[in-house]
Amino acid sequence: MFEKIGVLVLVNQSESGKFEYLIVKGKNPIKNGTLPLEKIKDIKCDYMRFSIQSEMNYFDVIPLAISNKKLAVVSVKRYIDRQTVFAEPFESRYSPVKGKKGQYLIAAMQKSDIQIISGFTNGANVIVDYIAPSEIVVANLIKKIAGANVKAIWSKNSVQTKIEIENGAINSITVNRFEAQYERANDNHDMLFLGDLYEKNDRSVIGRLNLPESLIETALKFPEIYGLIFAETDFNFTDRELLSQISSYKTGKAAIFFSVFASIFMLYAAEKNFTKYENLVKQFEQKKADLQSKDAVLKSRMPDKKEIKLLFKVSGFQRKALNELSLGKFLSWISAITPSGAKIDSIEIKPFVEKKSNMRDLIVKKTNSLKSSEFVVKLNLSLKGSYQKTKKNTLRFVKLAAENSKIKQSSFSYAQKTDTARLETTLLIDGESF
Repeated sequence: MFEKIGVLVLVNQSESGKFEYLIVKGKNPIKNGTLPLEKIKDIKCDYMRFSIQSEMNYFDVIPLAISNKKLAVVSVKRYIDRQTVFAEPFESRYSPVKGKKGQYLIAAMQKSDIQIISGFTNGANVIVDYIAPSEIVVANLIKKIAGANVKAIWSKNSVQTKIEIENGAINSITVNRFEAQYERANDNHDMLFLGDLYEKNDRSVIGRLNLPESLIETALKFPEIYGLIFAETDFNFTDRELLSQISSYKTGKAAIFFSVFASIFMLYAAEKNFTKYENLVKQFEQKKADLQSKDAVLKSRMPDKKEIKLLFKVSGFQRKALNELSLGKFLSWISAITPSGAKIDSIEIKPFVEKKSNMRDLIVKKTNSLKSSEFVVKLNLSLKGSYQKTKKNTLRFVKLAAENSKIKQSSFSYAQKTDTARLETTLLIDGESF
């Protein structure tokens, strides 16, 4: 498997305007340094993640009766408002505390801290899939490498943060911005020290960490950055609409990958059928090598329009020889017209066979089928959102689909309980059009 390249960034109140960053390949650091944010966005990578260290980051454990997620969000906001912590707009997230029924850990950040990143990413060709408070980033790291029950102290710039992990989940986060000395755990918990206190760790505790020895020092000395590798969804402050767009991007990328592999498969089939014609075989070999080169590029980025056009041109050789549907081009078309955030639950493609009542018509149909390239496509989509929004998006999808197909049947349903719409549609397509 190819390991992804990530850029992990610590955003804090830097007087120089430069911020610490770490480039990783998989879990292995390959480069670190400090740069202004506008320079960091130029680093080529598969994803970027941000750890925000701010004195306004807020954490608490509160009782919460959740019957409706939307109401829970409102309840959390009202609770934080009553604490008069923030003098400006803020964002909040929450997650249940394991073993404590009805207790929830909440985290909140100033919107202005998050908007530093939003402004920096506008117009940039980067995927930002995770933004979180530094304390959460450190807690995620501890969960992954230190076991189900552990107490930890992270110290940086004279600020100490106590983090407790119970049953593999974050139990509490306590920030002390004054000088403090926490005692070592006297129960069944391991005690882990991070950041400026790294040297205080017992060797026995270090030896039990679930991390290669070569990475332990980096992880424990700079957990607020390295911990971004272990991003989780509970306390992700990335805009939810942006996350939905990223998901659609990845789905489209997967469809392009499938198109490439399908085209390569068709080239092999064509090569086998036309081995008597040396010139044609040489063309297929050349195109196959070209596609394999493009496949390597696709593993790190989406192909540009010229590359996609080349893929369709190559698959055209197979269509002319076999008079069949170009599956790769068809899937790319479906992906392009599918609404953002929609999920393709199932897709079934079969050759179209028209039933005839008498033998003469059947013989005529069989004769004509040698030139026919029609296919029946049964497609099921699901969309999250309000009734009006999902209805509008499905109508737009059906309208776009009708431009290159015949709509044989279409059914729309909406489940208000889950805010989910479903579209079941049957299309009749001409294989020669793809």
